[in-house]
Amino acid sequence: VASGDSASATITVYATPGTVTGTVTDADGNETSDAAVKASCTTKSGKTFEFTGNTDTAGDYSLDVVNGDCVLNATNGEDLPSGDESENIIGGADVDHDLQLQDSNATLKVTPVGASNNSIMALEVDSGSCYAYNAAGVYVTSEIDTTTGKASLPVLAGDWSYGCRVVVDDEVEVTTSDSTATVKTGDTTSAQAPVDSADDNFADQVAQFSATSDTTF
Repeated sequence: VASGDSASATITVYATPGTVTGTVTDADGNETSDAAVKASCTTKSGKTFEFTGNTDTAGDYSLDVVNGDCVLNATNGEDLPSGDESENIIGGADVDHDLQLQDSNATLKVTPVGASNNSIMALEVDSGSCYAYNAAGVYVTSEIDTTTGKASLPVLAGDWSYGCRVVVDDEVEVTTSDSTATVKTGDTTSAQAPVDSADDNFADQVAQFSATSDTTF
């Protein structure tokens, strides 16, 4: 709005007639306090809303949500997150849905690499992190050990997509096309994640961020 001018805006307010309540437990079944719970709800009109909250000291949570298809997940920053779980909220119903965090049974060790003269080379990383996610909606991230140039990601056995976001010589470099690795129970699987200048791939970077997680680099 320019100085001295006025403008009008229309804001649509949606009621939150439904409530999702439940308990978050760790992999051993113990109630988990201060876990972050998120519900992403899509209405019949196709609009998506996110609702977040935290568990209390007894591991219980309560989220007021809109009617629609809601995807629930929980994380506490220590255990693996729960996978995405769905509830259909109809007519302002109150729904009970417990969530359980998971315990990793494998490790994905990722090294960010760059391309030079059509060859792959390891990078001397100043800082950064790598991430991995699976089809069940489990997303994990880990800081890169600048001594080894690798990030160790605690994961479950199965297929994982992964990538990295790093700073090299004061330049931000990112993975613009995620790679995939299959990890077996009890194994440590090594993988490489190609990265390139964020300035050269800004549009791809934004798309990649939105396609994986709201976790920041």
